[in-house]
Amino acid sequence: LPAPRFVDAFAPEDAEVLQWFNSSRVAKFPPCFRCDRVEECQCPNNVMLLEQVANWLSFRKAWQIIASGQQEWYLLVEDDVKFTHRAAECWNALITQDLLDECADAPCIIRCGWQLSAIYFDDLPPELVEGAVRMANHCSVLNRAMARVLLEGSRRRLAATSDVYAHDIVATQHRNLTMFPPISYDLSFAMRVPSTIRPKGVKGDDPAHAAAVLKALRVDIRHVRAWPSLVLWAPAPPRRRGGSSGRVPALLGALGMAAKVVELWSQLPEEEILRRGDDRGDGDEGATAIRSFVVLDPEAPPSWVYSKCWLYDGEEAGRPRGFLPLRLWRPGGDWA
Repeated sequence: LPAPRFVDAFAPEDAEVLQWFNSSRVAKFPPCFRCDRVEECQCPNNVMLLEQVANWLSFRKAWQIIASGQQEWYLLVEDDVKFTHRAAECWNALITQDLLDECADAPCIIRCGWQLSAIYFDDLPPELVEGAVRMANHCSVLNRAMARVLLEGSRRRLAATSDVYAHDIVATQHRNLTMFPPISYDLSFAMRVPSTIRPKGVKGDDPAHAAAVLKALRVDIRHVRAWPSLVLWAPAPPRRRGGSSGRVPALLGALGMAAKVVELWSQLPEEEILRRGDDRGDGDEGATAIRSFVVLDPEAPPSWVYSKCWLYDGEEAGRPRGFLPLRLWRPGGDWA
């Protein structure tokens, strides 16, 4: 057998993650990316997190390796996978060469386990069930054809978490099987180890990371007053406040698109939430309001501003979580 291959996962602040996160390739609020609602949304997490995008790109990286690999079938596991005491028994009974030959060529995925819960039975006779949807990102078997389908469907836009996308949205359109009893579960969801995506209050959690994720989990429309499409925050040092106009041409040039320059956050236009498909004019018939801004305020962005794209030009130590450095921005990109 080929030696196991380890895939280095993306971290939330990696450049590629920030580029995807600050683009139209990742679903933005409104609406909620889970329930597709706005005011009625009660989801604890209604906007995609940096950590979820990093997880997404990590899976895309693994799927790319599989799609171009030499083998037909691959066992894909996360680093916190835990195999049950019946794993070998069920695997040998169910994952046979006849099955793999039968399912070769056409896209197919086999879910090996799912998140530990009250419905996690491990005393059943081994069985493969067709179409039984479970979230099995931590452990699944897939062929190259399925990896290619997963890659193609996520090339332009990420509009669900990676597990919902892979195991519910895409898998159900192709041959998909689930092992009963499950032979694995993930330790982070079972709260045996810290989760790097959504901390759950277990020993070993990073308090600063947990607080940052908690703050970013949900957009509350009751507290947001400004809804720009893009904000470039270029904080002027206090000594230069009011005298930073010399920077503006260079900032606009790097941005490569029309934007309104304001000195203070309080100068951003306050409005009701901009809904899907709502292009607002600036008073002229057929005109579209400029929804991109360069903000020179030295104060940190207030919580009442929600932007679909955040860019930053300044000292790296002052860059807020999730903001894309202007040097990594590609003019004429997704928000142009």
